[in-house]
Amino acid sequence: MNSLRAIAGAVAICVLASPQPAHAQISPNAVWSCEFTNSPTDCGLYLEAAASTRATLVGPGRDGPTAVQLTTQPGDINIAGSGSNERADLVLARSSTYCNQGQDEWWAHSLMFPPGYVPPPVASVWNWGALFDFHNSSPGGGQPNFMVYATPTGLELHMAGGANTVNRPSDPGYYSIAIGPITKNVWYDFVYHVKWSSGSDGLFQAWLNGKQVMNYSGPNLYVSQSCYLKIANYHTALGVPVSAVHSRVVMAHTQADVQIGSGGAPPPSQVAVPNVVGQTQAAATSALTSAGLTAGTVTQQSSTTVPSGNVISESPAAGTSVASASAVNLVVSSGAPPPTQVAVPNVVGQTQAAATSALTSAGLTAGTVTQQSSTTVASGNVISESPAAGTSVASASAVNLVVSSGATPPPPPPPPPVVTKNPVYDFSGSGKSDILWRNSSTGQNVLWLMNGATVASAPALPTVANLNWIIAGAGDFNGDGKADILWHNQSTGQSQIWFMNGGTLSSAADTYTVSDTHWAIVGVGDFDGDGKADILWRNKSTGQNAIWFMNGGSIKSTANITTVTDQNWTVAGVGDFSGDGKADILWHDTVTGQNQVWLMNGGTVASSAAILTVSDLNWHVVGVGDFDGDGKVDILLRNGSTGQNAIWFMNGATIVSSTSIQSVTDLNWKIVSVGDYNGDGQADILWRNGSTGQNAIFFMNGGTVASTLYPPSQPVAGWTVALH
Repeated sequence: MNSLRAIAGAVAICVLASPQPAHAQISPNAVWSCEFTNSPTDCGLYLEAAASTRATLVGPGRDGPTAVQLTTQPGDINIAGSGSNERADLVLARSSTYCNQGQDEWWAHSLMFPPGYVPPPVASVWNWGALFDFHNSSPGGGQPNFMVYATPTGLELHMAGGANTVNRPSDPGYYSIAIGPITKNVWYDFVYHVKWSSGSDGLFQAWLNGKQVMNYSGPNLYVSQSCYLKIANYHTALGVPVSAVHSRVVMAHTQADVQIGSGGAPPPSQVAVPNVVGQTQAAATSALTSAGLTAGTVTQQSSTTVPSGNVISESPAAGTSVASASAVNLVVSSGAPPPTQVAVPNVVGQTQAAATSALTSAGLTAGTVTQQSSTTVASGNVISESPAAGTSVASASAVNLVVSSGATPPPPPPPPPVVTKNPVYDFSGSGKSDILWRNSSTGQNVLWLMNGATVASAPALPTVANLNWIIAGAGDFNGDGKADILWHNQSTGQSQIWFMNGGTLSSAADTYTVSDTHWAIVGVGDFDGDGKADILWRNKSTGQNAIWFMNGGSIKSTANITTVTDQNWTVAGVGDFSGDGKADILWHDTVTGQNQVWLMNGGTVASSAAILTVSDLNWHVVGVGDFDGDGKVDILLRNGSTGQNAIWFMNGATIVSSTSIQSVTDLNWKIVSVGDYNGDGQADILWRNGSTGQNAIFFMNGGTVASTLYPPSQPVAGWTVALH
């Protein structure tokens, strides 16, 4: 059956009411009928499905105790020519369908969409489903002569016939009509009056729940063909199980002999299925009996959440109205399945990545990873594992690893004299760092002028509503001892400097526009030692790097520095690592964990040196600052998985010592800036909780958190610290 990629004219039913079940016998005058009393393949039907379990009896039916539920599972493709579509159909032979040229007959069937039915969703390709059809008898292409058809917008009835095979809505002999939306857990009672013909004298009339919805005249067979009945659940592959329920299929010569109640039997009373989920099997059986129902098939299923012997689910579901004495099937927990035992593989000596892969392949997980220095095991390789190799443990257990961090760095040399400098992001000239906020939704900007953890004042700066403008950095561009703000437009390549006097915008200057938007500002620092901040650029496409040497808002000169074409290398920080009064550049490789310092002399890379590689990529450089007050910036790292934090104390490109500082395991807390907030000449750490909006400052004394204080909270929605 070809999928149709169009929806024809709409004649919709306003209300699809759920009629009360009639529970009447089939008329003795019926030529053929099926109520699925004993098996899905009663009445001469045969199954086209991936497995016999795709067709099951459920209850109650439309006018009897049973109906048939057809279910497809993901992957039920290539069934009886279905190709990439999924199929579970019951088929009646042509000899029993009586679908021949000139035959005049009446049909009826009832259809329900249970909770497990998934309507065709709207998608980039057409999705559809066929529920009931009279299929043309010859093999090969061509739409069925009639089908009940589901689309993303509702149910339709489709016709095809005549001298030519119909494949598309535009072909002669095609007809369709919309009949309304899909509603679950109600019976759709269809009645059809049909005169089969490949000519103009063909007739197909349809009623739904007693209301006529189609009156078609014209060919409804292909020339020289007959057709056969398919009770269907056939649809495009949706990747989830899909179920449809069919009941009471009848063919006779008169309308009276197919309509519900034609047998005259009185309907049984209806009762609501009680909710027995979570009860013991005995209690559930008792509750069903008290409600006038019976316990049907009981299936055992393992569960890690429902205690052994208790009910996991029931079918029909609680609250469903069913005939008294109907059976309710139960799924009962057999308890949690026993874990599979596996042997811990030997991963000692392997890299952390290889060890993690080996554990995963063995059905285990990498647990806690602890760093430990070693003079014999290479950095990033496993020193030991716990439990030990060969130990039998439950599948999915965690194996803890101790990973080498390399040899312990040598002790630092005696500290040089302290160099007094203005702290970064000091907008007021107070000798203390301040905090600049930007709202990424509204474009508002607010400056907190800080005195330790106290907001001395919070002036609002001009709003920049065009969100293509980002704050690319801050520094003292005019040498007045107060930080200024550098803006960059990511769309146009424009740049602008706001010259600040505390919380007041004194003036603004546009710098040169770089229309190639691959160029991005990656740092601000005084590279030539003239007391005025300069701008570091990187081309994210070519790997070129350049410095603009600034005099206020003017570019006094530019320099192209060494190209780094490997885009895995990123600028992780700018600061004076050597203490010569000129900014240097910290690089980090996001794939290998390598780190490197370029010691700069203006626009020249005077020297470069690799520093310690951190192969655990959960560790990130989150800031640079002079934590020990020696006039040389140090490196702050955070583990995004464990919440550990560490400082590398630097002398140029050498790690003279390292220390772990207080862990913050709540990963909602992020390090958002480094600055000297109390003016003691040593960098402090600004934290922000992205979930609650809280802010905190670690006031540092070298590698020790001397105290923690909390500035006011700032709402989460849109507000971020603009300078990092």
